[in-house]
Amino acid sequence: MKNEKVWIPGLAALLFVAACGPVENKPSETPSATVSTAVSAEDAAADAALLGDAEAGKAIYDKSCIACHQADGKGMGGALGADFVNDKTRSAKSNAQLLASIEHGIKGTTMVSWAPLLSETERKDVLAYIRKAFMEE
Repeated sequence: MKNEKVWIPGLAALLFVAACGPVENKPSETPSATVSTAVSAEDAAADAALLGDAEAGKAIYDKSCIACHQADGKGMGGALGADFVNDKTRSAKSNAQLLASIEHGIKGTTMVSWAPLLSETERKDVLAYIRKAFMEE
């Protein structure tokens, strides 16, 4: 019983670090993260089409994202995961840019690639939830 008390918390910590990656306090940037405010109506419609089902996305967020981004979407002020609420540079990014971050991860941050674990539909669903829950004014 004494040995279980030692390795269970250690295993939990290892799983947490494996899911979130190493912690670094750097702003996240994807290779195509340049944000443009001038968007045509056609481009805006195409970008909106990249969003999935926010209700389905909540279940995915609660299972896969909450450990780093937290229930409030603030990621402990950006120290643990991206702050979706206060970091307005994130909400200014297109859905395509944010989906690329979810799919490929962001080098030098805690954001890992979710492509091996979440389908394209699930990635779109979780982005829809993040937009609705944390980025809408």
